[in-house]
Amino acid sequence: MARADFLRKNAEDCFARAQQAPNDDARAMWLGMAEHWMELAQDAERAHAPEYRQPRPLKDTGA
Repeated sequence: MARADFLRKNAEDCFARAQQAPNDDARAMWLGMAEHWMELAQDAERAHAPEYRQPRPLKDTGA
């Protein structure tokens, strides 16, 4: 399983737990965790995107 898929699966698990939460505080906690897992999945996808893997040329600072 790719890293982003693993992270997204954790988010899905948190969403499912939020639906089963016994109260609003627990639901908010699970939804917050799900949001963080989704952000990590998006970061992992961006980190593996071709435009992020190619080194950028260094800027000439004139030094």
